Amino acid sequence: MRFGIIGINFKSAELNLREQISRVFDRLYGAQSIGYYRYSCILLSTCNRCELYFHDPDPAQLHATILEEIRLAIHDDFDHALYSFFDQECLAHLSKVAAGFDSAFVFESEIQRQVKCAYSRATQKQLPFELHYLFQKSLHNSKVLRTSLSNGENVPALPSVVAKKVLGHRPKSVLVVGNSEIGRGCVRALKRRGFTDIDVITRHGQGLGWNQLPTWPEYDVVIATSKTQEALLTSEHYYKGAPVQMIYDLGMPRCAANDLLLPIVDIDKLAFEMQHMRLLQQSNLMIGEKKIREIVARQFKMAQARKLRCAS
Repeated sequence: MRFGIIGINFKSAELNLREQISRVFDRLYGAQSIGYYRYSCILLSTCNRCELYFHDPDPAQLHATILEEIRLAIHDDFDHALYSFFDQECLAHLSKVAAGFDSAFVFESEIQRQVKCAYSRATQKQLPFELHYLFQKSLHNSKVLRTSLSNGENVPALPSVVAKKVLGHRPKSVLVVGNSEIGRGCVRALKRRGFTDIDVITRHGQGLGWNQLPTWPEYDVVIATSKTQEALLTSEHYYKGAPVQMIYDLGMPRCAANDLLLPIVDIDKLAFEMQHMRLLQQSNLMIGEKKIREIVARQFKMAQARKLRCAS
């Protein structure tokens, strides 16, 4: 198996650098890019990580090429923040990611869906067997691991955490921008707590039309989850005395402009507040990572045996 990954996440870099890398990866290797079709690759981009998985007969050489392309696009020092894995270590890493072991919000289930969606989108182009193997095995491994470990009951999901914080502001109205799973989860979590004065603005027809975005300052709390290359919540529409009290910016890149003079809680601030959950789950994490290594080692051993049988 000849595949690899080059990536950045919440543990390796602060938010500003992740934001830069996310924009560059999307421009160079996203679905609308030349690199998307030039290379055999799959881009996994979430609020906490941006990772490019790739296959090549010489993955080390392709890794060097990709790294040089990134260097040409970003002038800041970033090499220290990137990580890379190949072959067996790459499969172990993606299995760990899909299981939620490597998440800022440990054991979150949303990441499994995000991995599945990234893979599903990429199958619209022709993919080599190796990338199908990498993603299918990782998703399978993540399900096995999540089922075998008692980790779900005591860990609050990100939407529940956000909903609890939002209601702490005693808002009269809440606006959710974007149709991401996290955004929909926040709506469900708020409704479960009895709060229903919620509007949703999306690009694709659900809820209010996108042309209503300039009304965002009219809401007490805004939860922004849309994926965007440009800021959506800007000072252009904000005015002194507007009802808005707080923005929860869960986008990557971020949805709120840097010059907004408003309290903004971004994904890193939320993750920092949730660090204690990772400490409480340390035992489960250690058990899970050991299982991942064992499962992946068996899978690679079987793959090598099949290869030898076919060769003979």
